[in-house]
Amino acid sequence: EWLDPKFGGARVRRGPGSNTDSKEWEKKIYATGVSKYVFKLGRLTVHPAVALEASELLPQRPGGWQGGENGVGDESVDLSEVQNDNTWDWKMVEKRRREGMVYAQQFANMDDLHGWLDGADGGDGSALGVFGLG
Repeated sequence: EWLDPKFGGARVRRGPGSNTDSKEWEKKIYATGVSKYVFKLGRLTVHPAVALEASELLPQRPGGWQGGENGVGDESVDLSEVQNDNTWDWKMVEKRRREGMVYAQQFANMDDLHGWLDGADGGDGSALGVFGLG
């Protein structure tokens, strides 16, 4: 049942033997999204790890809070022995964080595009147009 009746006629993915074969859905990407989140406490920005730990979404960090160049402790620790066995201890969280940082860096690099597209950073500004109302 759909919460919005406008979706009543939309096709849905079903299991084997149903009217809609799930193999058909595997051939296409229907949507993807990436978001940035900032946690705030009034005007104070809260570190994401603090917000996630306070909401009990992270396991206990061994040794408490640690410093380091990026504020995440010793990044030279080898995590290659950590297995993807659904045991979410701190080592698994740290391994996944490091893997995700590769993508996060690329996402952060896109912040520079705004100035390039509008001509402020050497672009010719032709990617953006001026559109009037009506």
